[in-house]
Amino acid sequence: MKIAVAQISCSLGDPEANLLKVRDFSRGAKEAGAELIVFPEMIDTGYSMQVVQTHAASWTSGFVPGLQKTAMELSIAIVCGVSERAGSSIYNSQVLIDSHGNVPAKYRKTHLYAVAPVEEQTCFSPGGSFASFELGGLHFGFSICYDLRFPEMYRKLATEQNVGAFIVSSAWPFPRLEHFRTLALARA
Repeated sequence: MKIAVAQISCSLGDPEANLLKVRDFSRGAKEAGAELIVFPEMIDTGYSMQVVQTHAASWTSGFVPGLQKTAMELSIAIVCGVSERAGSSIYNSQVLIDSHGNVPAKYRKTHLYAVAPVEEQTCFSPGGSFASFELGGLHFGFSICYDLRFPEMYRKLATEQNVGAFIVSSAWPFPRLEHFRTLALARA
């Protein structure tokens, strides 16, 4: 399976512009032969608690329907980090849209970053379980950014859900990039 990774910056607070970027990168990935493209954490709104609180939407009215349309039109699977509003809660989520536009799997970040000035718990509710999916005969586990610091999550996904590869969507700050690389290698 050919997998594309889109390391892109999003437009803070502009979901429509971000969806256009997702479409453009997905089209390029499909033309290059990819069956799956992976985007960063919070690609819909950008990584700002204030912006997320303003723009987070439900799966049926927000960014996800545009992802579904893109996946279906291009016949490519998409994994994307998005904000998800569910009732009075907002989740930092990761979603798989298959090449038919369906949502067979999603994950709500369980380990929230709680160090000033970010303090995700002021905006997000934690998810309650780990998630995985199968695509093209491979079994993938979802993970979002700070989850990398919790090895037990990866052990459970590998041993209890038969995960062989992890997709880590992240808006990791550049100054700590070496931390990210070290943690990602340790989880591999």
